[in-house]
Amino acid sequence: VRLCNVRTWFAIGIEILQEATESLAGRGLSDLHSRLLLHEGLMHYEMGNIDLARRRAETELNERGEHISKRITALALYLMALIYYNQNHYDEAEGLFLQSLELNQRNQEWEAAADCQVLLGSLSTLRTFFAPTGKQRYIPPRPFFLEHYLPTAQKKEGAEAAIAYLKEATRLYTRVGSLSGIARSRSVIGFSYYILHHYEAAAKEYREVVAIFRQLKATNHLGQCLNWLAW
Repeated sequence: VRLCNVRTWFAIGIEILQEATESLAGRGLSDLHSRLLLHEGLMHYEMGNIDLARRRAETELNERGEHISKRITALALYLMALIYYNQNHYDEAEGLFLQSLELNQRNQEWEAAADCQVLLGSLSTLRTFFAPTGKQRYIPPRPFFLEHYLPTAQKKEGAEAAIAYLKEATRLYTRVGSLSGIARSRSVIGFSYYILHHYEAAAKEYREVVAIFRQLKATNHLGQCLNWLAW
């Protein structure tokens, strides 16, 4: 699953997970079965199959409820938060990410906690662009956007909050030795510096992240980082 995520082989990952869940069905390993289904939901999310991803999260949270472990609850909350995040419902997403973060910290699931920190950092910045107070939320027309003017006070505050979340995420990824996590987190730090017009700091992050993604042969992530480094 981790290799498929790093290489963005989501369709292959879904096939592998479906085979695994079928073999586990009816064996009494309910937590492991749920975990695989939720990871399948995460891959559907990455492919844009939002309805399927939502179904996976809702099944675990609503149908199994109190019978699932805290670890599975944290993963289901994370997936549901991603869905709200995708729809620019940042307040709802933030609440769910914080719940998932708390459970992961309590269970000492540091990599999962870092994943929450990364998304909390991302939404701290994006909410100032795509969900400003008093304006209707909307989905951005493209994944990348450029800011040609100095950041407003609100955008500056959001970017600085993001950097704080992301530095903590980087610390946790370093603790567990997750190179892909470190690279993912630092790439978003680079973006936050870019928003603040701290271009040298942004370029430093992206150069070091590019080196990690080259090492991991994560072509898709590498291309995105090179794109931002070029800007």
